[in-house]
Amino acid sequence: MSEQEINIQKIFIEANGERLLGNFDKATVLYEEVLKKDKTNHAAAYELSRIYSATSKNDEAIKSLKTAILIDPTNIWYQQFLAEVYEKTGQFSESAELYEDLAKAHPNNENYYFKWAFYLVKANSLDKAIKAYDALEKQKGINEETVRRKHALYLGSGDNKKAGKELQKLINAFPKQVNYRLLLATFYDQIGDKKNATSVYKEVLQMDSDNAKAKLALSGNGGGNNKEGQYLNALKPVFEQEEVNIDLKLAKLFPLINKVANDNDQALADQVIELTDILERVHPGKAKGFAAAGDLYYHSDRPAQALPKYLKTLELDETVFSVWENVMYIHYEDQDYEALRKVSEEVMDIFPNKAIIYYLNGFSLSQLGKVEDAVDALDQALLMVGQDGKLKFDILNQIGEAYNIQGNHTDSDDAFTQALALNSKSAMTYLRYAKAVATRTGQGDRSKSLAKNGLDLAPKISIVQAEYGRVFYLLEDYENAKKWIDKALAGKGTDDPKVLEYYGDLLFRTDEINEAINYWTKAQEKGNRSSTLERKIAERKLLK
Repeated sequence: MSEQEINIQKIFIEANGERLLGNFDKATVLYEEVLKKDKTNHAAAYELSRIYSATSKNDEAIKSLKTAILIDPTNIWYQQFLAEVYEKTGQFSESAELYEDLAKAHPNNENYYFKWAFYLVKANSLDKAIKAYDALEKQKGINEETVRRKHALYLGSGDNKKAGKELQKLINAFPKQVNYRLLLATFYDQIGDKKNATSVYKEVLQMDSDNAKAKLALSGNGGGNNKEGQYLNALKPVFEQEEVNIDLKLAKLFPLINKVANDNDQALADQVIELTDILERVHPGKAKGFAAAGDLYYHSDRPAQALPKYLKTLELDETVFSVWENVMYIHYEDQDYEALRKVSEEVMDIFPNKAIIYYLNGFSLSQLGKVEDAVDALDQALLMVGQDGKLKFDILNQIGEAYNIQGNHTDSDDAFTQALALNSKSAMTYLRYAKAVATRTGQGDRSKSLAKNGLDLAPKISIVQAEYGRVFYLLEDYENAKKWIDKALAGKGTDDPKVLEYYGDLLFRTDEINEAINYWTKAQEKGNRSSTLERKIAERKLLK
């Protein structure tokens, strides 16, 4: 090597050192010096482009890379890096052209074809991208990856016919591959072409008579006249197969579970439960089968049967929040406030950021007479509730009552006012507010005014009439209390356990003890499981 060449190498090495140290300005000066002394030094031009790219000088990077490629057009790394810089600047067509050239120069490198097509898709040139994949198929033959990509492009452009033809082409090339037929059948299902889907599923069963996916798909395709019972019976043999994925089985049940939830159809729920029983037996270690059974019982008004299913679910997988939520609501609806308190405190550790947990915990504590703790939990729920307006409304109602019990009337009024700002048409909020005010000395007229606002919003609703009467009860105006609770009982109040308990309380206050106990017992029979009510009956006295 000549002395000049040695000197250039020395400067180049020094430039690399500065670049590695992050001293880009010094490195740039040195690389430029190399290029002044040796205009054919493509390595210096390339390294200079890397610095420009790293410092977001993309135009200079492109210029330097073009210089490097002009000097050494066979260097694939220079071309690939130029494609990356073009991508950064949104010049996707230019990136595609580079990979097209690379693919033609190196036809056995599949990655170049995929990159070529990728940049064409980013340039929104879908037809050209498909041609890039065609070029790869011509070179390498038909393969699953290329077909799937072309299928996706046709699907994205809305050409379902050509999308289907791509999958059919895969089947023609590999006729013994059952999975490719399932892929085509699933595609037909997705686009609503039931006729072709059924035909392909039948082909699958001719090749593999035990294929679970095809059996499950065809079990409901009896021309639309199958009864749900027949449909569910047709599923049983496949559900018995342990090797069939539980998610695949559950996918057939979800529409029916939703129907049970929407229609409260207990007969349908019982039919579907026959299948969840199979899931529990065949997949005993999977939580999902027990959860599905719990949902079916819960949404068909059988919480007592739902609870053990949900508890088994949580034993297997404690991370399913919807199951925890349903367990809490079962205790809430069952008025088992001690159980609700325990469960809500347990689930707080697993899901510490769910406002509904703190609300239900605060509600249970309030019902258990632990008002100070209830306020803390409800305040926390209010901080976390975010944009959930309905939950915020419920929290404000509950916290208004809790503050009132504490004697914090200012914050109580503020909470009820905020609740009414969220829903000024809530008769029950006015009445809850009125009952809170009725417990305060000297505020009877204000309480009646608030109660009247609530009554005027829903004057014919039994529970509203009963709550209006309850305000008079708290004000010790038993004559008006009886008048309005009688109206409630003349309507649908005889089926409402709260109305029945209210009437029992009123009868007790007017010294009709036996009749009071009679109505408390009726309230219990209608579903009021309150421990307070149970004590009132047992001890034959009113309790606060």
